[in-house]
Amino acid sequence: MVINFKTLDKHGFSWKNSEVLVMQCIHQKEYELLEDCRDILNGLYKKDFISLIKRAKKDTPTYMKARLTKKGKSFLKDLQVAEITQESKLVAFELIEMYSSKNLNIGNKKKIVELVAWFIAESQIDADTIADTVNDYILKEDPKFTSKLENLIWKGDSVFSTAWNLSQSKLYQMITQNN
Repeated sequence: MVINFKTLDKHGFSWKNSEVLVMQCIHQKEYELLEDCRDILNGLYKKDFISLIKRAKKDTPTYMKARLTKKGKSFLKDLQVAEITQESKLVAFELIEMYSSKNLNIGNKKKIVELVAWFIAESQIDADTIADTVNDYILKEDPKFTSKLENLIWKGDSVFSTAWNLSQSKLYQMITQNN
């Protein structure tokens, strides 16, 4: 899992505090873990990251009523997006140029930049290896297997897939098979 520390800082959280873990517990519906987190829950409520459901039994403890607001859900989602570095931008644009020079479909450029940033952060594979592998793929194989560049980096099992993981990356499979 990638944690974008700039997003954490932008929203006024510290990696030393457990506010993010409390929000993740709420997201995963692990309410019983929140029993001793009343102060943190109050802080998150004041910052509008959580709300309390109104329709609950009278004897339901407050921590069991906590739910993420739209702002809280958005924050958790943004937190897991890898920071787009200068290196990841350069790699993405190099890959786009490679595909474009062969008149191959690249897909969404913004998504490719995000995918490359995620791929580098998650796999810890250097930029040269990525570029060399894609170049070899374009030259040696029929790239129609992956109709777009973004599908080479990651393609979910179904159209409803949204969670990126390396097991669904053709690029990662090619790199690990070559090593």
